Amino acid sequence: MNGRLKLIFFLFFTFSFNSIAQNLYSGTVTDENSEPIFGASIIVKKNSNFVQTDIEGNFLVEAEINDILL
Repeated sequence: MNGRLKLIFFLFFTFSFNSIAQNLYSGTVTDENSEPIFGASIIVKKNSNFVQTDIEGNFLVEAEINDILL
């Protein structure tokens, strides 16, 4: 029983720290005239997850701290 309890705590904290490493990044994509770009893709290079900008050029994407956004 004691070993199972330790395993449960270990798994709980492992997954907790993994979720803490995720961050939400937001921004606005604009052109050279500072006009928002609708439908631009923001890609997380590491895992190819992506989001698209809204009509005002805004986006919100979940990524790890050292991930590269394209």
